[in-house]
Amino acid sequence: MKLTQTKWVAQQLRANGSITRNECLREYISRLASIINRLENDGWIIRGEYVPVITKFGKGKDYKYTAFNIPAEV
Repeated sequence: MKLTQTKWVAQQLRANGSITRNECLREYISRLASIINRLENDGWIIRGEYVPVITKFGKGKDYKYTAFNIPAEV
């Protein structure tokens, strides 16, 4: 069964504690900020920050969301 985008993001946050914009874009999820907002409305505490990355095109930055309060799975 295919997961919804919100459930996929929540699963990644539970497994890794964080998720980046580029990880989501590789999964064809382009509205990560909207999903994060929805999770925060459900009680998650999530903070975002820019992080430096090195790509084949040179130096750049990505946006990383880190979860600090992860509610139990329902």
